[in-house]
Amino acid sequence: MVLFATPVWCKSRFCGPITEAMADLAQQYDDRAAFIHVEVWRDYESRELNDAYDAWVNKADEGREPWLFAVGSDGVVEQRWDNVPDLDAVESWLQQLPAS
Repeated sequence: MVLFATPVWCKSRFCGPITEAMADLAQQYDDRAAFIHVEVWRDYESRELNDAYDAWVNKADEGREPWLFAVGSDGVVEQRWDNVPDLDAVESWLQQLPAS
């Protein structure tokens, strides 16, 4: 699970709550998935974005943070949730993964 969120500078105001919810899911499903939080900004003051943001998030999606990606063990993005992910859908996706 890869979460792009900027809890301090989020335009949508959903980044903080979603980051907290994902931290809870990370504790609950740590035997099924790795959880990674990527800060959107490399340097907020100079408005410099993190390079990973450019690689993962489409420019048309700017301003609709946060973004959550479910990436398979083969590196392929299997699911993507934009803005306010349906946490029930995220948890259902996690439940179908085999425990290690």
